[in-house]
Amino acid sequence: MRVVHFAGFLGVLHVASRLLPRLIAPLVSPLVGTGFWLQLVGQALVALVVLAFALHFVPRLGYRRRDTLWVLVPFVGIFYIVKWSWRLASLPDRYWLASSPWSRPPGPWWKS
Repeated sequence: MRVVHFAGFLGVLHVASRLLPRLIAPLVSPLVGTGFWLQLVGQALVALVVLAFALHFVPRLGYRRRDTLWVLVPFVGIFYIVKWSWRLASLPDRYWLASSPWSRPPGPWWKS
């Protein structure tokens, strides 16, 4: 079942990345034209939606909120999206430690 959820998450991201530029085309085509720039604006909007979604779920997936900025790096972002999708599909039976701002041992960082 985990594989089905994982494929579903990636499928939704793929459909959104293809569908969103077509949905926003009437709104932004007078500003940016058509073709490459329209596709670029659509992909940027999909990245922002993924970023907003990831900001909510990433602490439950064992990462820090600032790790969501890796989505903006072209090839590394794909790795993180796949990893987070797999962990999101595995959330009911978690195999990783949850992220916590208090997970560090007490004391100065140079002594740990």
